[in-house]
Amino acid sequence: MAHHERTSTPAAHPPQQRPRRLSTIEFHSPPPSPTYYPEHEPQPPVLPKRSQRYLALLLKPIVLPALAIALPAWPLLAAACAIPVIGVMAIPILLLISVLLLYAVAWICYLFLAQKDLPATWTNAHRWSPRNICPFVPINPIRCAKVDLAAFRYVVTAFRILFPAIFDWSYRRMMVIGTTKGSRVVKEGILYGSPSRGKRLDVYLPADSPSEAGDAPRTAGSNGVPVIVVIPSMLGPLTVTSKRRLYLQLALRLRRMGYCVVVADITYYPESRIKSSIIDLRLVLRWTAKNCQRYGGDPSKVYVLGHGLSAHLIMLTISQEAVVLSREGHLDRAYERERHVLRAKHGHSSHEDEEEEEWLKSGEVRTTRRRSIAAGAAPDALDEENDEPVRLGVVSARAERRGSTGSVGAHHADHGEGWVDESEDATTVPGHVMGASHRFNTPFQSAGATSTSRKTEEAESILSSSAYRKAEEEVGNGLRRVEIYEPEIELPALAGVILLSGISDVIKGFRSESERGLEHLSYLRRATGPSHFNCLIHSPAHLLYAAKNIVDTRLLPPKFLLVHGGKDQVVPVEQSTLLKTLLVGIGVEQVRLRAYRNLGHAESIACLFLGMARSNTRYTRQISEDISSFVGQ
Repeated sequence: MAHHERTSTPAAHPPQQRPRRLSTIEFHSPPPSPTYYPEHEPQPPVLPKRSQRYLALLLKPIVLPALAIALPAWPLLAAACAIPVIGVMAIPILLLISVLLLYAVAWICYLFLAQKDLPATWTNAHRWSPRNICPFVPINPIRCAKVDLAAFRYVVTAFRILFPAIFDWSYRRMMVIGTTKGSRVVKEGILYGSPSRGKRLDVYLPADSPSEAGDAPRTAGSNGVPVIVVIPSMLGPLTVTSKRRLYLQLALRLRRMGYCVVVADITYYPESRIKSSIIDLRLVLRWTAKNCQRYGGDPSKVYVLGHGLSAHLIMLTISQEAVVLSREGHLDRAYERERHVLRAKHGHSSHEDEEEEEWLKSGEVRTTRRRSIAAGAAPDALDEENDEPVRLGVVSARAERRGSTGSVGAHHADHGEGWVDESEDATTVPGHVMGASHRFNTPFQSAGATSTSRKTEEAESILSSSAYRKAEEEVGNGLRRVEIYEPEIELPALAGVILLSGISDVIKGFRSESERGLEHLSYLRRATGPSHFNCLIHSPAHLLYAAKNIVDTRLLPPKFLLVHGGKDQVVPVEQSTLLKTLLVGIGVEQVRLRAYRNLGHAESIACLFLGMARSNTRYTRQISEDISSFVGQ
């Protein structure tokens, strides 16, 4: 994409008698995408070596038939062992088949699920090492036994929940959505702007919505019903569970409860990593806030609901935003305090004070200048010869899109690189830092502005002061590396968050999976990492704990509802108790934890599906009442 230079000519800017000032700023980085979509291309996971892939393909047709034969033969041989004569011959064969099943089940799981993003311990520096040739499969019988047990539990859960849900889903898909009245229930296949291909969302209209039949949208002054954005989770290895249409029964139940429901497709591993998932979620929430009123929803009452991995994704997106904004605001306040102290010592004219106060009220946040000066970059000096833009080395995508004010606005109008859903008079929210900070991007308007050397000396003095260094020490080294993915996609103000069996601490989740022998099969570590540091910065609990002294709770949703089960063997209930403790500790007042003793992981979301068996819906009434009272507060 070509970079459009914005230059000035003598004809466009005739000489004037007043002193020249900086008219606009130009950035070295490529300009933002001119389309609705953010400039981000999801990157697939790294594949293993070619020899490992070939051997894995050869092992699959060998292990699968052995597994198909050994599974039905094992109970027959076990019964034959009870016969006195035949048992003598059946016992050794039974032991042999047991060992075969022990490795066959585990190897099948590894061959289909663990051949991407191999752990570092599996690689070897020697070229002809067996680990560089053989596929990644377990040899330890204890690990194989743990994997077999987890596979057995997974199959039992699938038979108990997935198959009954599929039969009822087929009925409702044909008899409710497939009829002529289906358009009054749901609007399907709406593009929300995901950079990944095929990602859409469905909007389930509230039962009493006046726009059910596709009439005129609600007016700006009318109030709608609360909106619940459902983010599908993925129960690996069944990646199909992340499809929005499989949540038909859940959406219909929430619709019956009087809500406008939005169900969206989100990019998950192995299609891409956590960054793509967060970008899709931010786009879904922004789309919902801007368009839900057309479908009978209230944009001021947007709630988001997630389960398992999607609950982790929701909490991570919210935590990233709050932590980065709080961190930048904390450093901003320290910088401004030292700036005022320094200028009071050296004397400062009243006219310059007024200019500075007006500049501070403009809402621009100021990080870029500190970082550029610390890196030795040239500050934004005034050009006495012409009005051409001064180059800066730090990008500010939102300032680039929205252009600058004053006489440059007419020349920037033909740049044509704005977001299609942003108005021309969009302004920056005061104090709103979105990861890619926009500090010191507003030029000084004072005719008697200080020289470049004086500004540089002043900034260096502030950055080296003890008070500012103390403020920086309050921000940990790891916390400084946290960023907001695609900060140009602004999150709306959420009314609340509903998390079912959510993951708050990735490291604790990884340890729990390691104890069950599933760390190589789970998508959690590979989606968020796979390195240890990446798992840390993608862990909401670690982010909130690291920023507990500086986080501003006003940047978080005002209330949270956490639902978890005591029999959850996939995500322990400690994940929700830890999150509640952290949220209450940093000052969030409305945090409700509902823990049910006999509730499992999949049952926590399946009990809200219509048409499920009684064994899976014993907590339906309680959880439905929890959601109703939570949204109705």
